[in-house]
Amino acid sequence: MKTQYAILITALLFALTSCIDTSVNAGDENGNGNGNGDPNGELTLVVNFNDYRGTEATLPDGMFVTWDEDRTDNPFTGVGNLNTSDPTESYGGFTAFTAGNDDYSFGIREREPVDLRDSRLFLEFTNNTDQLIFEFAISYDVEAWFIGDRRNRIRLKYDNDLEASGSFDEDIFSTDNPSSETTPGSKVNGSLAANRVTVSGTIDVSELEREGQTLGPVSPGATVYFRWQFSNADGDGGDLRSGLAINNISITPIID
Repeated sequence: MKTQYAILITALLFALTSCIDTSVNAGDENGNGNGNGDPNGELTLVVNFNDYRGTEATLPDGMFVTWDEDRTDNPFTGVGNLNTSDPTESYGGFTAFTAGNDDYSFGIREREPVDLRDSRLFLEFTNNTDQLIFEFAISYDVEAWFIGDRRNRIRLKYDNDLEASGSFDEDIFSTDNPSSETTPGSKVNGSLAANRVTVSGTIDVSELEREGQTLGPVSPGATVYFRWQFSNADGDGGDLRSGLAINNISITPIID
């Protein structure tokens, strides 16, 4: 009789565990190598910079930067505080812009106070579903924190290979400095609506091209990269660059 009870209990436990979903979606903490995914298992990947403090060590998981290392060994300058930072000593390079509250953004200002050039911010995304991904719904904020002679802009690009010739060729979005302030040398509050803009849209990444060849969809298990790039705006001139920032990133693969 005890043996029969043991067999019955084992069968019930097996049936119970078989009903529990242990799969990992692309937005889970373990789904894409980025701990900022939705804890409820949604596919949306959400990234903010509230723990970022202008150091490489405090970048969100799944994010990394590149720059012209011949110009500077360390482009990170710590926190760029609107109220206290001197733009000649901080408030530039790769910085964490803030108005002194708990909201921080990933800031970029080239040439000052360090000789930062060719600055790039990457976010990697791994398809941990069992389906091909053709499209992504993308949203993020572009903020202005410092006004230079050059307005500058932020361009978003995409590729599935970091090293391929001609990679990251096409712009997904290109966003000019959103502030109406035009006085060079001015610090502005990028957390205010007057100095920020939300960029959003749906993009079919399978149709993007590299050297005339389409990239195709994202296969199950494959890792792809989104890249934000600090660039000159059309007609820019002068030496002093503006300080722009990226914040509140949301990327959702569209799964049929």
